[in-house]
Amino acid sequence: MKLEFTKELKDKWIKALKSGEYTQGFRRLITTEENNSISGKTEHCCLGVLGDIHPGLENRVCGCKEENISAYKFLDSAVSEHARSRLVNVNDADEHNAIQGRYKQDYSNVLPIIRELKTVD
Repeated sequence: MKLEFTKELKDKWIKALKSGEYTQGFRRLITTEENNSISGKTEHCCLGVLGDIHPGLENRVCGCKEENISAYKFLDSAVSEHARSRLVNVNDADEHNAIQGRYKQDYSNVLPIIRELKTVD
């Protein structure tokens, strides 16, 4: 299956980030309560949400099933490594504020970047 970063996928990703179904996490694609999440719930970084909503993507950096690729590698090839790196850096930038209770963990810091990403259509 060839994966492309389409407008439909971008819109689906933004909708998921804004849905309230996900809590923003930091430094990992997914952080569970057992792995010391800040909120006490399962948390996803913005790329973890993408890996969760798109068939064919996995929330692993490596070691994916043969038919799947990681959300990291997908964005590196579909958009650019620079764009993916920027998303990760901005996503993780508010970790300290979230720990201190000064950030709502709502993806508001990454949504403008995602909206700017170019799609294939």
